[in-house]
Amino acid sequence: MLEFLHLAKEAGMEAAQLYSWMSAHGTRRRAGTRRYFSEVISKTPLPVVPSTHQSVGYRIPSGIGG
Repeated sequence: MLEFLHLAKEAGMEAAQLYSWMSAHGTRRRAGTRRYFSEVISKTPLPVVPSTHQSVGYRIPSGIGG
């Protein structure tokens, strides 16, 4: 994801929507989700808007992105 966000910045994008990971990419546990969002948000070169797939059980932990 970080590589993608760096490429988006190089291509001239000003911001990006950051989706949560899919179950095949890791765990749906809260700690893993928090770690994913925190790491990506802290290292991305772009402003991001965290997003989620609530219909399949993904939730963004409170305090992410703010």
